[in-house]
Amino acid sequence: MTVIHFVVLACAVAAFAPRSRRWPAALPIAAVAVAVLFVLTGGRVSRTVVTLMGAPSITTAALLADLALRRSFGTSLLTSRERSTMLWFLAAAALAIYPAELGFVTIVDPYRVGFLAGTPLVLAALGVFLLFRRDYRTAAVALLALVALDLRLLPSVNAFDYVVDPLGGIVAVGWAALRAIKAAASVLRAPKAASREPVIPETPWAAPAAPGADAPAAR
Repeated sequence: MTVIHFVVLACAVAAFAPRSRRWPAALPIAAVAVAVLFVLTGGRVSRTVVTLMGAPSITTAALLADLALRRSFGTSLLTSRERSTMLWFLAAAALAIYPAELGFVTIVDPYRVGFLAGTPLVLAALGVFLLFRRDYRTAAVALLALVALDLRLLPSVNAFDYVVDPLGGIVAVGWAALRAIKAAASVLRAPKAASREPVIPETPWAAPAAPGADAPAAR
């Protein structure tokens, strides 16, 4: 079991566990207990977790860490704009890669592009572009994924596995679908709201003002 699996599991527990004031202090004890459990079971539990979760990407790990910090400590790792950018990216990457991997699209296989030697350069260019946009934390996640790819921190040599994973992709696609539905509903509600506004008819002929109406009153 890789280090990123421990990180993702810890962040997921902190993010989705019931809120408690004592919970942040209990995190180190819980992490040690989980590590001891994996050691005592001889790797069977860890292999099961890896099989179920797959290899979580750096993007998913960053989003979970942000959620865990917001739930446990009231602070955030990412801004709202950076969070949305990463979720949209995860959704787009998942829709571009996994339909071909599942056999629904047979014309092209984008996943094979991740094995090319030039793909890490594209990831580096994306990080630089995000730096120019002043999305510093999102750029840091992209560059961290590049470093993780170079060090082979995940059991994969494909660059896409470091920025997108099935679990994070499914969640991001669901989030993007909800955002699209809400946006479409707001657009459909706008004409109805405008039609319910009262319309004041304009009178083409105005009554002539009385003579001396605007003159000051004589004393």
